[in-house]
Amino acid sequence: IMPKIMDKPGQARLQKAKHDIQTISSSLNLYRLDKFSYPSTDEGLDALIGTYLDRKPKDPWGREYYYLSPGQQGAFDLYSYGADGRVGGNDENTDVNNWE
Repeated sequence: IMPKIMDKPGQARLQKAKHDIQTISSSLNLYRLDKFSYPSTDEGLDALIGTYLDRKPKDPWGREYYYLSPGQQGAFDLYSYGADGRVGGNDENTDVNNWE
């Protein structure tokens, strides 16, 4: 049995981005447990490479995830602007983040 994700590649990419953000968020929380703070915006996700992540993650559209710490929505903000790479949007262009 094959899942019907081939019928909806845009939705599959959005789900991948949501999963990535959960995984990266978990890695950031492990970093905080070890270092007592999240990486700064300047340190970015590069601070996770080696110990917490194998490589710097890219969203399903080939762009780096945006990371801010401290964030405007919480301790850190982690997000992708979706397929179009712009704020807002619908369907495959929907922004994916760690606070919604």
